[in-house]
Amino acid sequence: MKKILNTNILLALAVFFGALSFFFPNPIVYSVADVISDLFIRLLNLVSLPIIFLSIVSTASSMESIHELKSMGGRVVKYTLMTTLLAASVALGLFLIINPTQGSIPTAEMVIDPNSHSYFHYLLNAVPSNFLQPFIEHNVISVLILSMLLSLAVLTLPDENRHTLHQFFKSLYAAVMKVTIWIIKLMPLAIWAFITLFIRDLNEGLEFKNIALYLAVVVGANLFQGVVVLPLLLKSKGISPIKAFRGALPALSVAFFSKSSNAALPMAMRCVEERLN
Repeated sequence: MKKILNTNILLALAVFFGALSFFFPNPIVYSVADVISDLFIRLLNLVSLPIIFLSIVSTASSMESIHELKSMGGRVVKYTLMTTLLAASVALGLFLIINPTQGSIPTAEMVIDPNSHSYFHYLLNAVPSNFLQPFIEHNVISVLILSMLLSLAVLTLPDENRHTLHQFFKSLYAAVMKVTIWIIKLMPLAIWAFITLFIRDLNEGLEFKNIALYLAVVVGANLFQGVVVLPLLLKSKGISPIKAFRGALPALSVAFFSKSSNAALPMAMRCVEERLN
């Protein structure tokens, strides 16, 4: 509890000093904030894909059979499709109601790019041609495919080999999470940098007026998804939405300011394991 309180105090101070830059704009401070924010996101991206890969393989290798893996995979796919369809439906509904394109975008002839690829082409490219390719290209889908293939292979091995590999991947996952914890200790400094850069953008004058309706759709859809849809899903599983929100607040902060799901993933993993158990 004391550790959480100390973290919250540091985050509050980071927000306070970041907001101060609104009254005391300084190019040098902005340059420092640029470097810190870029470094923090790079470090989070460094561990995000290994976390995905190792968490799946270490969990799957602990199972007793392929049937158990199929059961878990089925629930994951069901949840992913359900939340994706809900999010898309909410966004589409708001788009049709608000109609952000009214009178703002001139009509133009549709030009078809002859070099554009089909959906099948993108699906084919999701299958990696070598083991390191997904990590080099930062392709999340390819990493998922690779981790599932390796998990299936591990489950078909004799018990002795399976347990050995499980301990290996479990230990490697623990090591990567330890590195993640070290990176997350920079969170207050990163929040200061994110807010300082956000204030800089405000001082430079963002053209909100011309995209007000578009912003209304984006912000409205996110708020509805976060305040209505996801809390209802949590309640259906007997989980307190308020408790979940408080526990996930550091991850939500990273997601909001970095605008990167990959960068937010390591923080989200730590929040669900350590703050939400």
